[in-house]
Amino acid sequence: SLHRAGFEAVVASLGTALTPQQARLLKRYCPNIYICYDGDAAGQKATLRGLDILAEEGLKVKVVTLPDGMDPDDFARQRGLVGIQDAMDEAMTLNDYKIQVIEQKYDLSKEEDRKDFVTECCKMVLSKIDAPVERSMYVNRLHLKTGFPEAAIEAESTMARRKDETRSVHRQVNNRNTIADGTYTAKSPDKATKAYPEGLIRAERMLLKLAVEHCECAEAMQKTLGIEDFRDEAHRDVIKRIYGLLAEDRPIQAVSIMAASEEATTQKIAAALEQELDAEHRMLILEDCVARIKREKLKDRIQEINRILRDPSTSKEVRENMMKELNQLHKDRANGETRRGQNG
Repeated sequence: SLHRAGFEAVVASLGTALTPQQARLLKRYCPNIYICYDGDAAGQKATLRGLDILAEEGLKVKVVTLPDGMDPDDFARQRGLVGIQDAMDEAMTLNDYKIQVIEQKYDLSKEEDRKDFVTECCKMVLSKIDAPVERSMYVNRLHLKTGFPEAAIEAESTMARRKDETRSVHRQVNNRNTIADGTYTAKSPDKATKAYPEGLIRAERMLLKLAVEHCECAEAMQKTLGIEDFRDEAHRDVIKRIYGLLAEDRPIQAVSIMAASEEATTQKIAAALEQELDAEHRMLILEDCVARIKREKLKDRIQEINRILRDPSTSKEVRENMMKELNQLHKDRANGETRRGQNG
């Protein structure tokens, strides 16, 4: 609708959650972003989430607010290009919008509500502002809205900031337990946490991009890899959808897959699509990625068999079968290494 009204510098998220990868993509084209979602509660929530994601990527963000009950489609149809430009001229800054949304929750004629309003503003807004002058400006605005002394509001803001810093330290400590030495963590179907090599996750992402953007790659993948061969749960979900579309002879479209996926999966798809790959050599890239996944699967099976063999309770018959399989797996790995050497 905005395009039809004559305003073409606009993109739509098509109902999916805005992701950091999309924010980085937008940043390639412009430093300033105006965000405009529906004016209802769901739209406000989406706006707040989008504001934080865009701001964290270093974009300057403003919010175009719409009259009650209107969405961008209605507004563009009724007000046209002039109306859109007027609304942009009156757009609010990120922090002004956050405070406005918070204020809607409270009755500022009541002292208890004013106190809770200030506390939430300090926690959600002021504690995130690094520039002293800007923070002082918002302290003064809250003072004028509530009547509380500026010194008290500043103290509340400082306390909220310290709590944020403490939580940040705790997150860093916890991260050391889950991400280290070039590995990622992901949830397996039984919810047990496993560490996956970075190269393996990167190979899976490349395959997602190839499968989504090139049908012949998706068809080649289906012949060589099963859904269970992918370690990352979100990647498995995407591949399952892609293989389902192939079985139904339907087109593979990133938008439709993302729209039908959970937010975590959507972010994984966006990260995969953001990668830059040499499309001319896509089949060679596909072969390399498939080979990497198969090598890791073979390595895991060898480790599993070795654990079984070390178990003193393993029967003689099982031990013999495991040894035969182990010898074959070692031969397969040796052959695979030879082929890799020949291919350079």
